[in-house]
Amino acid sequence: MTIIWNQVKESFIADGSLRDLYFFGSNIENWKLFLEAVPESVFRYSLYKNGEPCEILMNIESIFAEKENSSLMLDIEKEGVSFNCHFFVEEEIELDISPKEVTDQSSLNIVLEFMAYFSQAIGLPCVLTYENMPQHIIIECSNETGSVPTAIT
Repeated sequence: MTIIWNQVKESFIADGSLRDLYFFGSNIENWKLFLEAVPESVFRYSLYKNGEPCEILMNIESIFAEKENSSLMLDIEKEGVSFNCHFFVEEEIELDISPKEVTDQSSLNIVLEFMAYFSQAIGLPCVLTYENMPQHIIIECSNETGSVPTAIT
């Protein structure tokens, strides 16, 4: 059963904060799987270095080495919903989304599609939370094949 917009719309009220997607317990191997899955997905993607578009580095070791001296952001997007990855730490794949971009069932479905695809691709469950509040889960998705995200809110 899919999540219905009315179940979660209050969690996407634009309040000036972002929403975070977490894949907890990540390691370099999960990061490699994540980066391999990006170009194989239905999502468009671009890498930014210090706010400027740059050549796509799809090697996680190079990305973490480069971020020591630069600000890197991978933007993964579909139909106006952007998922931004800043490569904060090796132990956690984290992306953020703006609630301003999730306004109806169609945009919610893109978030759910992203969660299910990448959970299965990297072998870790995914949770959507309020910004910097990983314990306040809005939606969770198992990494089991065929699983669908479920609303916690």
